[in-house]
Amino acid sequence: MKKDLEEAANWIKNTTGSDEYTISPLRQEASSRSYYRITTNEQSYILAIQSKEAPEKNFAASGSSAAKFLYAAKLLENNSVRVPEIYAFSEDLHFMLQEDLGDVTLDTHKKLDNKIVLEQALDQLSLIYSVDQDVLKAFSYDDLFKQTSNFLNIFKDRNITLSKDEIALINALRKKLVELIMNQPFLPTHNDFERRNFIYFKQQIYIIDFQDLNVGPMGMDLASLLYEHDFDYPEDLINELLQKHCERNGLGFDAKQADILTKQVLTHRSMRCVALLNDFNKQGKLLNRKDDIDKFIKRIHLGLSSLKFIDEIHVIEKLL
Repeated sequence: MKKDLEEAANWIKNTTGSDEYTISPLRQEASSRSYYRITTNEQSYILAIQSKEAPEKNFAASGSSAAKFLYAAKLLENNSVRVPEIYAFSEDLHFMLQEDLGDVTLDTHKKLDNKIVLEQALDQLSLIYSVDQDVLKAFSYDDLFKQTSNFLNIFKDRNITLSKDEIALINALRKKLVELIMNQPFLPTHNDFERRNFIYFKQQIYIIDFQDLNVGPMGMDLASLLYEHDFDYPEDLINELLQKHCERNGLGFDAKQADILTKQVLTHRSMRCVALLNDFNKQGKLLNRKDDIDKFIKRIHLGLSSLKFIDEIHVIEKLL
């Protein structure tokens, strides 16, 4: 990374017109980009550095690239979704300079009323739905099924022995969830619509980390938002917001039906997140999110309980 920053120095100077600036690292996630705040005498920017190394293959992780990020940014901006402005990027897309929206991500900033956060986020999601589906890649059965391919490893890594019947039951659950999800309406999807990807700036929510914009099941972003692992919202609030969201977007479901679709994705997505975080932790990455694994396991339990997968619940309870 030191070499990347040295290479970035001349590019920053030529782009901003200033050779006097400070640089400070920002929170790093699982993506192939590293982020830094560049502060000159006039203003500040966010520098994104795209890794040149090929990422390790992991079916639970979504692929990302600077080109996808730029393309998604333009699509979202054209549909009035609030995203940071892209000021400049290098010819090889190794460096990118973005608008600095500050540090108030809504996973850590909890003073704002939850209903306001959810309403503003759903407003942005409604705008995301308006992106032209024909220019986006859609999830396939195989895409979704492979995302949970490493889920059973969590049992082995915690020294929990499963019988052959229990292993078969979990693999059958993986297939059944994908079958259910593939029958949902498919819409433009952020694909990681959590509060850590919302920045609160000038009294409004802005969406970040949108490079995985694609066409996916209706419940994908609703599950990420309404049943986020770090937040437990009142059931009546979720039902109220789901009803309004379905009516506003003409989705053809009431709140109860939409919640079932959301719980289908919640269960699958949480299994994916357990597999992903467990794999990253074994590689010594994202150790600050190690405790999230148990939170996602509880979300799996919640989803299975709502969907009445009784036998599968007993297997998952071995992890709790």
